[in-house]
Amino acid sequence: MELTQSLLGGRDLPKLPTPPTAEEMFQELLQEHKIVTIDPDVKPQDFAEILFSMGENTSIRGYSFRSPYVRPFLDFMNKELQERAPRYSSLLQYCGLPHEVDQSNQLRRFVGMLVMVLKKSKYRQISIDKVLYALRLSNGLPLTGDDELAPELRQGVFSLLGLITMLYKIEDQAEVTELYISQPLNPTIYYNRKPIEEAGTALGTLIRSFGKFVPILKEEEPRSLEEWPPKEPEPLYLNINAVNAYALLKVAKIRIEWSDLLSEHLLFDRHLRTVKLFCFPTFCALHYLPEDKRSGFDCIMDHWRFEAPLVIAAHRSMFREALLSYRVLFGQDDHARALFKGEEEAKALYKGVLDPLLVRLCGSKESLSDLVADKSIHEQEFYDCTIDIPFYGRRLNTLQMYTTTRQPRNLKDLWHDRRDPSKWALLWVALMVAGCAVVLSILQIGLVTAQLVIAILRR
Repeated sequence: MELTQSLLGGRDLPKLPTPPTAEEMFQELLQEHKIVTIDPDVKPQDFAEILFSMGENTSIRGYSFRSPYVRPFLDFMNKELQERAPRYSSLLQYCGLPHEVDQSNQLRRFVGMLVMVLKKSKYRQISIDKVLYALRLSNGLPLTGDDELAPELRQGVFSLLGLITMLYKIEDQAEVTELYISQPLNPTIYYNRKPIEEAGTALGTLIRSFGKFVPILKEEEPRSLEEWPPKEPEPLYLNINAVNAYALLKVAKIRIEWSDLLSEHLLFDRHLRTVKLFCFPTFCALHYLPEDKRSGFDCIMDHWRFEAPLVIAAHRSMFREALLSYRVLFGQDDHARALFKGEEEAKALYKGVLDPLLVRLCGSKESLSDLVADKSIHEQEFYDCTIDIPFYGRRLNTLQMYTTTRQPRNLKDLWHDRRDPSKWALLWVALMVAGCAVVLSILQIGLVTAQLVIAILRR
């Protein structure tokens, strides 16, 4: 002690700062990471109610959780979580949820907490890492300054986000070293792997970095300075006679593949001549919310340019167009509806689940405005893709352009080709007239021949 004081020139030892308390460290961490904690007492059955921003006894446009049209989809979501539960044991353990018994219930509870964290966190600042911190802190578990998040924890949350948004799917791998999705590269997916460190970036930015999982407006596409200000897009008109499922299958010989991913809806592969359709329109109907509601999808898929209210409005428009696309393809044409009931309805079964709303949209004469209780929706014979269907219009127009280039190869194709009803009617009237003329000519020749034979025999 004396030696120390002599070295300090006779002065007293400086007082060391008081170590921060656990509460002070906790608050500092929350401020640093902008983490919002929640009440961990989330009932397992509440996750879907939280996901779609509606209560058990409330309804949106006539649809509630007790509706027979909604229940099959929610049962599908529960089944998916039940099947995935065993692979998330380490994730549940990290977040303080007992995982030894009834993992599926705990995973449903985890998803409910996950969506609540997303909804309460500041817009465009939430990431996978912050979600994990928030869920751990919400269950009363401490964090250390050098708390390392294992790759399987980050990938686990990323996988659940894919289920919540129904934009991508992930299959198990023996060892997780990066964020990945299981879909192959296609015109909308640019990358299927990203460094694990990108789990710290904002969710919307992270998901968009893999590709365009959802269609965007033409005005939102990045442009060079030479292209600014953007030009007014040229109008593209959609004719349901040229793009309905009957024309696609019978004239253009396109096959329909039903998918459980919203990101693949209306994607056309001209080499395989296949178009993919999303088989759960109930997912779109439940997200077609009033403007003051914010769903789990909105929280995840934020926009790098818009503010929150505009993001919600854009997503509502996108889901409305997705619902309208089923009417364009099937519901507005008699032959397309019959085609769905006869061939496609059985193919649309996914893991034993057939969405009742899909059956009504594609096989019923009911208009979309009646089905979703929105009188602002008007079904038409012609649609302006830039105004009526700005999000999915280009995908539908790609189908229309391909269909219009296909020509009938035989009489059967000619019979099915109803893309231009007036030409089709004129053609078959002409054929009928020509056929009648041929029949009359044959009869006339037969009559003359008979008269000639009779005359010869009389001689």
